[in-house]
Amino acid sequence: RTEQGWKIYDKYREIREDDIVIDVGSHTGYFTLKAAKTANKGNVISIEPHPDNFSLLLENINNNNLTNVIPLKFAAWNDIGIKKLFLNPSSGSHSFIFEDDRNSIEVETSSIDFIVQNFNLNKINFIKIDAEGSELQILEGAINTLKNTSPYLAVSAYHYSGEADKLSSFFIENNFEIIREVHGGQEYVYAWKAN
Repeated sequence: RTEQGWKIYDKYREIREDDIVIDVGSHTGYFTLKAAKTANKGNVISIEPHPDNFSLLLENINNNNLTNVIPLKFAAWNDIGIKKLFLNPSSGSHSFIFEDDRNSIEVETSSIDFIVQNFNLNKINFIKIDAEGSELQILEGAINTLKNTSPYLAVSAYHYSGEADKLSSFFIENNFEIIREVHGGQEYVYAWKAN
């Protein structure tokens, strides 16, 4: 991911120094590191289920001496449990949705609502989601957070045909304003609460 890749997420709202940020699908931490350095008086909750990716994420957090990151080794979903994560040769493309005939591992799942409640967070400012087709289910598990904290969201929406339409409908039904944009052939949905 390049600087350009990071800019895709904070195009319509820059991260501020006291923000609480949730990075869903943090992979090895590219967005997490950038967010943590910017929100240096806030926190970044970094969510990544795959063991190898998670190890690299921890390494990157430690190498950058970041004390404001809370790394969580499970997958965000709409409930709490265990799910099969289907493995892809590309380390950033493991998925619950795309089964093919791939190998799989079992990972723990949790919801954003549960995480926010568990850490007793009374504000969430920014949520980035890139989770290989699970974006809608993750948002379903964040209903209370969206209602109570009105975060800005940047969500990748290019994993299957019609994903951007489904995400847009979800946001509009929950009184968010949206912008849809294509960057490098991939669609993203940005959402924020109308004042």
